[in-house]
Amino acid sequence: MLKRKERIGIDVDGTMANTTERWLLVANQMLGMNIQKDDINVYYLDKLFKIEPKIVNEIFKKVWHDPDSIRLEHSDIPKVIRNIRNTFKVYILTATFGEDAEVRHWLRSNGIQFDGLIHVDSSYKKLDEAKRHGISIIIDDHPALAENAAALGYTTILISQPWNRYLDEAIEKRIKIARNWKDVEDLLRLP
Repeated sequence: MLKRKERIGIDVDGTMANTTERWLLVANQMLGMNIQKDDINVYYLDKLFKIEPKIVNEIFKKVWHDPDSIRLEHSDIPKVIRNIRNTFKVYILTATFGEDAEVRHWLRSNGIQFDGLIHVDSSYKKLDEAKRHGISIIIDDHPALAENAAALGYTTILISQPWNRYLDEAIEKRIKIARNWKDVEDLLRLP
């Protein structure tokens, strides 16, 4: 049996969980708009919608109160993560507004296996926790976090989303772009 040496930290919102579509459904109704996921060209939704960050956060909390309504970003995520776990330890490294019980329920309901859940209150605390837990590979959708992680020497995989595609052209070799979870598996060079 392979010894699982390296540890991977995987984000939830926008990386595995498609909370953005649920968020948009609520926000569009509330604000009388019709913004679609592909229209989002910035990471911070308060800037796009021109609303207070507090409202953005409240809507995300509302979305997570019904975790069964949140779809996977890609249907093959559970299979890819099972394959990844044959070689690596997998930690869920998230700053989601979902409560731990809601996130664990969503992960279980979607068949996502993991070795630990690390829940922080800010995306930028993820890297401190990654260091503390010996995580060397970061998988996320947050463009600034990916840039910071790569600059600190983490192997960084950015899940391509409309809000981070501007990095596709300007990306340095130290950040790997995954269009889907098959790409994640390939980038990790799994058998």
